[in-house]
Parts: sequence; C-alpha cells; structure tokens
Amino acid sequence: MVIGDRYELDDFPLGQGGMGAVYRGHDKHLDRKVAVKILHLPVPDEELERRFIREARILARLEHPGAPTLYDFGAHERRLYQVMQFIAGVTVADLVSEYGPLPVPWAAAIAAQLNVPHEVVDLRPHIRPEDRVSYELTCDLYDEEESPQLADRFRQLYLKGRERYSVRCREPMPYVRVCQLCRRLVVPAYHREATRHGVRVWFLGTNEWVGLSQNPDNGRYVFSGIRRLQPPGADEPVWVVHLPFLLGARLGDTMKVLERVGWQPPDGEHVVESSANSCLLGRAAEDKATRLLGFHPDSMRLAREVTCGFLSRVEAERALSTPHPSSMSVREVVTAAGILS
Repeated sequence: MVIGDRYELDDFPLGQGGMGAVYRGHDKHLDRKVAVKILHLPVPDEELERRFIREARILARLEHPGAPTLYDFGAHERRLYQVMQFIAGVTVADLVSEYGPLPVPWAAAIAAQLNVPHEVVDLRPHIRPEDRVSYELTCDLYDEEESPQLADRFRQLYLKGRERYSVRCREPMPYVRVCQLCRRLVVPAYHREATRHGVRVWFLGTNEWVGLSQNPDNGRYVFSGIRRLQPPGADEPVWVVHLPFLLGARLGDTMKVLERVGWQPPDGEHVVESSANSCLLGRAAEDKATRLLGFHPDSMRLAREVTCGFLSRVEAERALSTPHPSSMSVREVVTAAGILS
C-alpha cells in the first residue's frame, strides 16, 4: 500500500492497539525507512481524531533522544496518519513478555533513557516501632498450626483489624489481612516522600484507597474518591486523588486505555486479581487465611469495587477464586524483606 504518493508500507503492521496500527514504510522520495501510524476507527469518532491530531502536534514540538522525530502528517482514504522516524528495537511489552516483570535496575535504565524522573524508595526506615512488633505478631499468628481455635481467632482478628488498621491506632496486633499492616507502613511513607519532594496531591490511576464510610446521622453509605493522609505528627495533609472513581470509569474504560498503549496481561493472569497476585506477603498468607476465615481476605476490598461500579460481580468472584501458590511462609517473606531479622 502506498499513501501520500510516497510512503510504501509493508503488508503487515509492526504493532497495533485500540486506536490504530504502526507499519514499517519506505519513503520513496528520500529513500529512507519510516514508521507510519494510521488511525483505524470502525466508526467515525471526532474526539479520537482530535486526540490523534493533538498527539501529532505535541510530537512535532518534541526534541528528545527518547522520542521519534515526526516527519509528516496527512490523511489517506479519510484515515489520518503520522509519518515518523523508524527506530529499530524491541518494545517494553516484548521484554515483559519474554522475561516477566522487569527487575528494578532494568526498569530504572529504561526510565533513564526516556529521561523519566524516578527513584527507588526504601520503605523500611518508615516502619514505626509498634508496626515492627505487629509484623512479628503477624508472623507468630501464621506460624501456628491450624485448628478450630485458630480459625475462631483468625475471624476475631480479621474484624479487629478492620477497626484498627488506621495509622492513628498505635497498639501492636497481629493482622490476618496482611495488606492492612502494609498500609500502616505505606501511608506515612507516601506522606513523608511527598513532603520531601514538595508534593501535596498524589494522582492514582487505580481505586486502591477509595473510601466507603457510613454516615452516623442517616445510616447512608458514602464513597469518597479523595483521601486525606495526615499521619500523627504531620503538620499538613497530603491528598490522594483516585482518577478512575472521579471520572466514573469502569473496567472497560481501563481496558481501552491499556489496549491503546499495547499492554496485555501476562500469560495466565487477568486484569483484575487479588492482592496475592502482586504482593509476596499477600501470596504467602492467602491460602491459610482463606481456609481459616472461610472466605478470601480480599473479599471486602473487591466488594467495594463492585459497589462503586468499577467491577462486575463476576470479575470480582473470578479474582477471588484464582489461587496463588507460594513457596514461602509469611515469616520468610518478612525476613527476606529485611523487616525482621
């Protein structure tokens, strides 16, 4: 196929996503390789066309070694296209497909090439003494042999943990849902790192900390997409803004964005998973906690996602029923992380 009377394209695209496809091409006028991105829309969409044009204008103004040079822009058979510098190589998606999640040094090297500000933050200095004791108590809890008595204790501690996971609660205790314990570490860490960088607002692309609370006056439940983080001793708050919730986004909207950037879930995984999929500590605790509680420890979190309309019940149930075998115990994970010796 020849477009613009000068760009001869290969028969098959190098890659494609939700908005279009990228082809290797040859500029017959200047005798050079080019990459041609063509907007493919099943039905006319003025908003996506405006976005494609805006993208081209931004790319035309960029002068950066990590960004290709835009050579040309036009329309072929009513389809918009961009002609840009052809850069041979592999994509980050190719690397992840072959090697799995990238080690931190690899990801940092890629970010450095793109001139993306990044920093590896050691969270261990943010652990408060009482929370270190809670890690020890949690390891002791998961070390115990299973019994009806332990099952009763797990259920009691699960309820107690839901009441006392706030960073304002200073009494050490064992946590059945281990992500509540880690949250006690992450909240002050978020606040201190944000303060160190002069940041007052964090924008998240997930609904991780969307609040669900009950109004004591009328008994109604209220969602909040903006959370205020102000650990004890902090002079000023830091605000966490959940964009998907505030924009009324659903999982399908997230999938469209992921498709546009060419992202696919790793083999054997789904877009929606329990925390045990991405957290070694959650993975180590998942099987025992589920057996002793009689339900998955992430059930309430995913139920909240269903209630706010982000997920369907089917998607949440599939995530909760997916097992994540672990070769490490809770204590082994916490020790390997350097939290306990």
